[in-house]
Amino acid sequence: MSKDRSHRNARLRVLAIALALMALAPAAWAQDAAKP
Repeated sequence: MSKDRSHRNARLRVLAIALALMALAPAAWAQDAAKP
């Protein structure tokens, strides 16, 4: 039971990291593109 919970927790963490990367990547790219 705890194994299932930890597995779900790991999946949620991966999903959260993926969402954060998707949110940060365009901002970082725009900042990089704004440089002269």
